[in-house]
Amino acid sequence: MYCPKCEKLNKCHCKSCNPKGEIKDVVILDLKNKLYQCYFCHYKFSEGESMDYEWDKMVKGFADDISPQQCLDWYSSTSREKKETEKSSGFGETGYTYAFAYHFKTHPNNCNKSTISKFQRNLSLNNILDDK
Repeated sequence: MYCPKCEKLNKCHCKSCNPKGEIKDVVILDLKNKLYQCYFCHYKFSEGESMDYEWDKMVKGFADDISPQQCLDWYSSTSREKKETEKSSGFGETGYTYAFAYHFKTHPNNCNKSTISKFQRNLSLNNILDDK
């Protein structure tokens, strides 16, 4: 379980904590308040907070690996080309959908040719400005 404050994984596999080398859960539970407490920074958090952090981290990971241009290319391709791209990249439809939403702040299902053209134009302008 990740701490949403310090972002550390509250698991330990060091020899002193666990001589067998197995990963050991080191989260401290606050049963009275139904909270977890980070072993490292002592921040108290709910399971939902940790899951939100992990979800955001997963989405950002997709966006780091799939560029805005790749998202636009994926969106503009045929169904068959999309499936081939998803399979060859290993990210699947989910990865492209979340990366698209991260980069363009909207779900691909909410887009049409006009919005895609705007995204493409803005991306091209940003690339020109970044090159200067």
